[in-house]
Amino acid sequence: MTGGTRDRVDFWFDPLCGWTWLAARWLVEAAAVRPLEITWHPMGLSVLNGGLEEVPAERQRLHEPAKRLARVAAAVRERCGPEVVGPFYTALGSRLHEPGGLFGPMRTASDEELTDVRLALLDRVGPVVDAALAEVGLPADLVTAKDEPEWDDWLRASHERVPAGRYRRRVVGAPTLSLNGGPAVWGPVVAEVVRGERAVRLWDAFRVLVAEEAFFELKRAVVRPSLREFPQG
Repeated sequence: MTGGTRDRVDFWFDPLCGWTWLAARWLVEAAAVRPLEITWHPMGLSVLNGGLEEVPAERQRLHEPAKRLARVAAAVRERCGPEVVGPFYTALGSRLHEPGGLFGPMRTASDEELTDVRLALLDRVGPVVDAALAEVGLPADLVTAKDEPEWDDWLRASHERVPAGRYRRRVVGAPTLSLNGGPAVWGPVVAEVVRGERAVRLWDAFRVLVAEEAFFELKRAVVRPSLREFPQG
């Protein structure tokens, strides 16, 4: 990036994913300082991974309910345009993932309880979606998309639009990010919302990595802990 050139960032998000929410808030922080033009693309992890044999049977119980929020985001993008997807995601995600949000009980549930807790919370997303739509001034009937499987094909098409690059990388998770139309990467995964000058430093470093097409992956040398072990917000 030189002079006044803006970087174009395409960010694929599943509104259900807490990791993605943390990365998205970091990106918004960085965009307050760096000239970033962010386009938000709905994706659905359950649509992407639901048919994989390696998905544990316990997770398969969440397969259909977990599509609900992504379907609504897809309907918002298709019916109301790309410019409202970011505000809708902010309104929805703050009600789901921030302190006091709907998904708060997942942080205190035991491993044995977690799937049942998630299922119970996913049955309660309707009013949260209603409130997010109202905040952004979007049609209230968009909430019905959560129970309309035809949006799954729209989400599959969204996954197909992720730039693969010459190494033909496949979309594997959320968030997925592409810089200036280049090959997408899965990530970044952050343990908290990185804010202020730290957010800018992280963006500058991340930008160098993703601009290099040969860059493939970088991980901490530890098993990733549960999101419940990290701070909120």
